[in-house]
Amino acid sequence: MSILIRPFKDSDTPFLIQIFHDAVRMIVFAAIACTAIYASERGVVGGTRIAIIGNAGSGKSTLGTMLQKKLDLPLYHLDHYRWKPDWEKRDDAEFVAVHNQLCDKEAWIIEGVATRFFDYRASKADTIIFLDVPTWLCLYRVLKRTVMLFGTIGDSNPPGCPERMPTLRFLCSVWSFNKEHKPLIEDILEKYRPTKRIFVVHNQHDLEHMLESIAQIKKELV
Repeated sequence: MSILIRPFKDSDTPFLIQIFHDAVRMIVFAAIACTAIYASERGVVGGTRIAIIGNAGSGKSTLGTMLQKKLDLPLYHLDHYRWKPDWEKRDDAEFVAVHNQLCDKEAWIIEGVATRFFDYRASKADTIIFLDVPTWLCLYRVLKRTVMLFGTIGDSNPPGCPERMPTLRFLCSVWSFNKEHKPLIEDILEKYRPTKRIFVVHNQHDLEHMLESIAQIKKELV
C-alpha cells in the first residue's frame, strides 16, 4: 500500500499557522493548569500561610513577630481569640468558628497551640513550624516572662488580660505537653509532610536553618 504525500502549497500556509497557534495555546493552558493544581495541593494559591505551634514558652510569639517583620504578613495570636478580658475562656464553638475564619484567609502567620483544631490549621497552611524545645526551657521562659511582664499586657496577650502568676494547672500542662499534645502534632505533621513545608525546631541551629529556608518564601512572594 502506497501513501501519496501532496506537495506543500502556498495556500496551505494560513492553515498550518493556525494549527501552530492552537498547539501553542494548548501547551500554555496545560502549563497554567498544572501550576494551579500544584499550588492548590501545597495550599499556596494567592498567598503564604505559616502555622507555628509549640508548648507555652517555646517562643511562638517571638518567632511569629520576627517572621511578620521579614515577610510582611498578618500575624494572628490564637490567645487573642481564645480568651476574653480578665482571662475568661471563650466558648469552644465560638473559638473554632473564628479559628477557621482566620485559617481561610488568603495569607497569614498564626501562632498558638489549640491542638484539637491543629489539623484544620495545618491543612490550610503551606508552611508549618513546630517548636519542639525542651520542657525545662519552656518552664523557665514562662516564669521569666511572669517576673518581667507581671501586670502588663504584651502584644501576644489577649486584650484586657494582663500577665499574671501561672496557675498550677497551667504549669502542669506545660510539663505534660510532650505526653499530651506532641504525639498528635507529630501525627499531623507526618500526614501533611508530602504537601507542606515542615520545620521542626529543637535548638538554635535548627532555628537558624529554618530562618534561612523561610527567606526563600519571601522571594516567592515578590
